[in-house]
Amino acid sequence: MAALRELEEETTLAARIDQLLWTGRHNGRPASYFLMTDVTGTAVLSGFEAEANGPNDSYQLLWATADEFDQLNLHPADVREPLTRLLRSQGPGRCQNS
Repeated sequence: MAALRELEEETTLAARIDQLLWTGRHNGRPASYFLMTDVTGTAVLSGFEAEANGPNDSYQLLWATADEFDQLNLHPADVREPLTRLLRSQGPGRCQNS
């Protein structure tokens, strides 16, 4: 699946897709966000994101709680609110589609 390939290309991590969390549009194109489980490896920024990382375009790999997630400068910006709401509604540790 493309999401797993992108995860590995951009972070060097491997994982299993647990469930689809959210779908919408970004820059006029369909966008999907997934809950990943069984994550293995050491996160290392790689690929285009590593090359483009700089003062004007910052790419960072991190784990965040729902409260921390809400404060991130996440792009696309229109996913911040629905994903934060989803994370908060499920409490720590696991998201479920509602």
